[in-house]
Amino acid sequence: MAVIIEPIIKNIRDTKVKIFLESKGIKESENDDRLELSAWLEHLLDSGRISEEEINDFFFEELMSGKRQLVRIYSLKSVRKMKRVQDWTDFVREYDCPDLSFNRIISTSLSDEDVKVCAINSKIFDGKIQKIELIFVYKIKLEKDNSISATYSYIPVAFDFTDRKLTIKVWNRDDVCEGYRPMEQLDGIFDRLQDLLDFEIMPASVKAQKVLYRMSKALFDEFYGHLPSVTEVKNKKANIPVIVNSLLDGITLSNSIIKNGLRTMNDDVINVNDEIYKLVQQIALFDYLQDHTLQDLLQNTDKYISRVRFSDRDNLTASLTSEKGVRCIFDAKTFMCVRNSLDLVEQIVSIVVTFSQNSGKGLMSVKYDASDGRFLTIHVLNSRYYTNDDYKKIWELYNTYESEYISEAEQLPVQFDVEAM
Repeated sequence: MAVIIEPIIKNIRDTKVKIFLESKGIKESENDDRLELSAWLEHLLDSGRISEEEINDFFFEELMSGKRQLVRIYSLKSVRKMKRVQDWTDFVREYDCPDLSFNRIISTSLSDEDVKVCAINSKIFDGKIQKIELIFVYKIKLEKDNSISATYSYIPVAFDFTDRKLTIKVWNRDDVCEGYRPMEQLDGIFDRLQDLLDFEIMPASVKAQKVLYRMSKALFDEFYGHLPSVTEVKNKKANIPVIVNSLLDGITLSNSIIKNGLRTMNDDVINVNDEIYKLVQQIALFDYLQDHTLQDLLQNTDKYISRVRFSDRDNLTASLTSEKGVRCIFDAKTFMCVRNSLDLVEQIVSIVVTFSQNSGKGLMSVKYDASDGRFLTIHVLNSRYYTNDDYKKIWELYNTYESEYISEAEQLPVQFDVEAM
């Protein structure tokens, strides 16, 4: 059996391979010939120290995440014609798949073909497919020092028919020749799926941007909630109507009203109570950061927003970024400015969330981008190598607020729901 190890290894971090081998009782010190990692794996396979099944299973797990930091998530409109095994007949025939559950990653090579399927994992219950994961092998060209070379890109795809999601991931490397760019690979795989499978996608931008808006507000509130005086600030809300009445007394105002016996302003003009409450919050934050660092607050949370780009009612956009990174958003003045702006906008185009707890060392920054009307993009930044458990955490954060949005939308009158879609 011919094995293809070297291009696969380039798609996986070396340390992950060594950890896998150690789990099988094989230590790096045993490689007396100091072979390249790919050659050593081939030697271990030939000698029977590890089996083809073991290494294929390991590769499948790593190729589903790891370096594939650029992710597209499509919402499926209909899945009825994809859930039976026979619905995949044309796909299986086109890509010469033995069935909907196989793994021949190390024995799949590309000669005249540009794309193949090297593995499929299906979850089938009562004759219906619930989830199907597959890995495409995509031949790409790289350019380095004016020299062109060919290699393989491994692109994992997942259809989740319960959540009605299609996920496609790719390694967002920057040394790829034109025609093989990561975005072009994603487009190519999506087109191939649509050619052979019967599914439709739903527009994503409006819903996704509203979900990011909810997510942003919640994360900002969560951050502020770690302020030691947050309860004391909340308790001041009860006193605000009296303060507003005192401030407005004696001023000629055409749009002031009497509410519960106290003078205030018509909310359509300005919500004075809310503005004063925000001012008290701002005072508390300014005071805290005068004597403490941001890390004193951030150490109590496992995730926070480090960048945000939003659209307001006039469809204007703003991107709050700087070389200071986290400080850009959580500087006291900027934080309050952005937080107040969230109350005015209708949709968030993109946000970057930093996760402090993950499988690696240091912080993991993830961009959620709803700028494309066809799909949501998730981008694990800074070439961070991530695990499937990391991805579950990344997706769960978004999915929580998407589920809330869908739940509320389903309770709206039908005619409103149609317009929203």
